[in-house]
Amino acid sequence: MPSDNTAFKLIGQTIGGCQIKKLLGTGGMGAVYLANQVSLGKEVALKILDERWAAHERHIEGFLREARLAAKLEDEHIIQIYDVGTDRNWNFIVMQFARGENLKDRLRRGPLEIEEALSHIEGVARASAPPTATASSTATSSPATW
Repeated sequence: MPSDNTAFKLIGQTIGGCQIKKLLGTGGMGAVYLANQVSLGKEVALKILDERWAAHERHIEGFLREARLAAKLEDEHIIQIYDVGTDRNWNFIVMQFARGENLKDRLRRGPLEIEEALSHIEGVARASAPPTATASSTATSSPATW
């Protein structure tokens, strides 16, 4: 986990076109900030890989791969990825900022009711399910139309 000093020193800086406004949280591999995506004037979440992990190329590759894979997923239950890259040796992911309570914080308030738990499970299952092909798209698919 990044030290408070490392995490807080980025507030006010611009990385990847995003001006960092506030630290939202830290984890084992880095920190997530509330930021303003300057060119669009849009509030975003900015995830930055901790310097200790960024010292190893395989960790950088994994971090960037995570972003690229997540960017391929599109569902209302999945945070959208807007950008990924490196700016002045800071590896970052720019993503949708979702207001509200995360599941970890919700569970701290007490156990979920069955209906609420099922709603979360259904959202995760729907977001994780592979897309299904429609009959019309598979029936008309031929090498000539590829």
